[in-house]
Amino acid sequence: MVNITKLVSIHTKVIQPHDIIMEDNIGRFCRLPYPDHPNGCPNFGKNELCPPLFKPIPHTKFNDYSKLMLLWAEFDFKSYKIEMKQQWIENNKSKGIEKEPTDKQISCCLYWQNSVKRIIIKSLNTMIKDKNISEPSLILACGSGFKHKKGANNCASMEAGGINVILTFKKLHIDIEVKPVNKVILCILLGFRNNYNNILRNLDKIMYSKKVD
Repeated sequence: MVNITKLVSIHTKVIQPHDIIMEDNIGRFCRLPYPDHPNGCPNFGKNELCPPLFKPIPHTKFNDYSKLMLLWAEFDFKSYKIEMKQQWIENNKSKGIEKEPTDKQISCCLYWQNSVKRIIIKSLNTMIKDKNISEPSLILACGSGFKHKKGANNCASMEAGGINVILTFKKLHIDIEVKPVNKVILCILLGFRNNYNNILRNLDKIMYSKKVD
């Protein structure tokens, strides 16, 4: 299998409440059709962490936190697909099959998405430990059901909270592809109620950016 870890870099940025762009009817995106799901996401209206059961967070609520931080994984999707295709071809040849995989097959999120989420979880917990940062009071995640450690409550997604992630990233001048071809970004929003060390003093810079070991 493709080594997902070497294709992921982790980034953080401290933001302000006014940087967050809310969407009144965010659930409409959940109902958009996508391959094999003509009626949109099957969790819509069924999962308590998804729209419309999970109610959007009032924008003023973000003022309750002393610091807000975006933490995201940037996944080199283009390189992944190249490696995945080559491995697929080699595996087929070993079975006497000459057929090449389709783009849909090599792009399937079942092969990479959970691995990228695990890297985000590991990076969050490492940051909390190494930088002596308090546990976040708020976590809105990349997909509902995110859990950053054993025993923690499942988290709703940023979108379920009413946030338009694409427009928020664009406002912050962070490059993000709406329909990923070259790179995928998975992001979580963290809210901290306590003041903590100097690592977050400069609010305008990306504070933490590295390739994952």
